[in-house]
Amino acid sequence: MCVYRYMIRLCRDVLRTLRRSGRLHPHVSIAINDRQKSVQIVCVGRRIVRLYVFVSDGKHAVISQHLDNLSSRK
Repeated sequence: MCVYRYMIRLCRDVLRTLRRSGRLHPHVSIAINDRQKSVQIVCVGRRIVRLYVFVSDGKHAVISQHLDNLSSRK
């Protein structure tokens, strides 16, 4: 059984779901290293976090509650 074969699927599906649900902290960085055939998971404070807006059926998924949470730094 080849573990490397499942790394892309793991990163794409499981870890993305954990991050979007808030169960994985935004300062956790996950990257696939093809040369080493490894997944690198790094947790660094003060990491620059990029803002993403998720789109579903051509409409953004941001609601007023999300904006309120950003304003109150939740």
